[in-house]
Formats: sequence, structure tokens, C-alpha cells
Amino acid sequence: MGDGHRVIHGVAGSGKTLILGYRCLHLAQAVTKPILVLCFNITLAARLRSFIAEKGIEEKVQVHHFHEWCGRQMQTYNVDPIAATPELKPWERQVETVIQAVDKNQIPRAQYSAVMIDEGHDFEQDWLALIVQMIDPNTNSLLLLYDDAQSIYKKRNLKFPLSSAGIQARGRTTILKLNYRNTREILSYAYDFAKDFLQAQDADDDHIPLIAPEVAGVSGPPPAFRKFDNFNDEAHYIARCIQKSHLNGQPLNNTSVVYGYAWQADALKRALKREIISLAWLKDNDSKKAYDANADSIALLTWQNSKGLEFDTVVLAGLGGSRDEE
Repeated sequence: MGDGHRVIHGVAGSGKTLILGYRCLHLAQAVTKPILVLCFNITLAARLRSFIAEKGIEEKVQVHHFHEWCGRQMQTYNVDPIAATPELKPWERQVETVIQAVDKNQIPRAQYSAVMIDEGHDFEQDWLALIVQMIDPNTNSLLLLYDDAQSIYKKRNLKFPLSSAGIQARGRTTILKLNYRNTREILSYAYDFAKDFLQAQDADDDHIPLIAPEVAGVSGPPPAFRKFDNFNDEAHYIARCIQKSHLNGQPLNNTSVVYGYAWQADALKRALKREIISLAWLKDNDSKKAYDANADSIALLTWQNSKGLEFDTVVLAGLGGSRDEE
């Protein structure tokens, strides 16, 4: 991949997170200062942490979601939070505290041999500008990965030039268009919905393109669509399907149930427990941080928290609960 700042624009399922993992493995053999891996999704951070531990490089590689890392910086360097204001939400106050502390040299720059950012589409300009300062200039190693089609938080999308955040991307960008994760049938089914909202857009090396995915996966069964009169019936059908699949040899941790609203999670949990199915309900920060992808249980999580994760079987539950504009 070479040294310096590297940027990878890749569609969902194109292998971005895999590249990040093996980049960590490669650099960990050669660096003295630690490597920092950041993402936005708490659950994805837990999954990346598992990968790093499996490879035996957890002493060299630190994995955090961005706001957790900010909190640790404040704690490590005994930095008090800035004064609260009505405009600043608690997590925004935390980030602003770290930015100001770095400017005042209360928190040191250049702490890491390399920094890697997954889910870069969810990072704001001032977050990236802060993180770039954490790279040791002697190594100057940055890897930024993102997919603008996954910018589901409207405020956070990379419409600004990357150079404005200190990222030296010109001539060092790679575009990955092939989706290896999904079968042809699943990708085309999903894209039939998405194409009305996501039109491919080109951009230069300093800006963010929006890339339409191309099929690289094998063929498989078409996605199954089921409609029910009420959500309880739907939840019990889902539980029976998972139980049958498990009895046929499918490990539970290969399956996720993805839902939209809290009331749906309660019904799903009751139905799954009735079938005596072990589940990891990723409902709050503690349960997301503790998520073990290797444990023998299905993952029950929101649409937002599923971003960046991968399962053999995905049940997308509760679509009937969405308003038309969603």
C-alpha cells in the first residue's frame, strides 16, 4: 500500500475493514509507538477489537470508537471538560474539550505510529483534523476508509475537501467498486430500493465520490419477503425460522436480527427467548462494548448499529413500522 496518507473509497462489502485489519498486522511488526484504530460505531469497534486480539497484536493496536477515545484522552492527561453550554451536547462538549486541550498542549500530538479510521463517512471535519495531529510525523501513516452511501447521519458527510482536515490524499486514493459480501440476488434486491436515493457521483482526489456497487459475489437464493398482520406474528415467525436454521447446523453467531424501534426489540426478545434462543441484545453502550462476535448467540441490534458488521444470515425486521418518508 505504501506509506503516507492513504484513502480508500469502497462500497459496502468491498473488504475495507479486512484491509484495515491486515494493515494493522503488517505495521505492528515494524512500529515502536502504538497504532490507533478509530470508528464511529461502538459495536464495530468491539468487532475490530476481537479481530486484533485473534491476531495477537492487541498490545500494539488500540481500537476505540471516536467518543470513547476522546474520553480516554481527557482521563489520561487529567483534562477537565470545558464549560457546559446549551448549544453543546455532552459528547460534543467532550470532543471540543480534547480539541482545545491539544491546541494548548495539554494533550500531546504525535502519540501514534499510525492511525486508521473506519467509517470515515461518519466523521466530522474537526474530528479528522484533530486525529491527523495524533500521527507521528516520522511515520506519517494514515489510512481513511469510507463509503459515502452509508452516511446515514445527515450532519456528518464528507462534503468538505479532505485537505482542509490535513489529509494528504491527492494521488493516494483507491476506489473499490466490487461488493464481495452479498450474492447477486441480495445486492440487486437491495439496490432496487437504494438507487432512488443514491445516485453515483464522481469526485476528484480531494473530495468524496459516491460509488454504485458492482456485483462480485456468487449467486444464491433470492431474499425472502414475508408480510404479517401484526408484529407479534412476525416476531414469532422470525424466532421459529432461526430455531429451525440452528437445528440444521447454523451457528447462532452467524445470524443477526436488525430492527428499527425499541418496541420491536421487546417483542423480538420475548419471541426468541420463548424458542430458547440465546441472544446478545446490543441495546446500550455497555452491551455494545461487551459484544463478542464469537459467542454462541444471535445479535439483536438496530439498523444504525448494524453498519460495518457482517453475518451469514440477516433478518431485517419491522419494516412495516417505518413511516413512508423513512
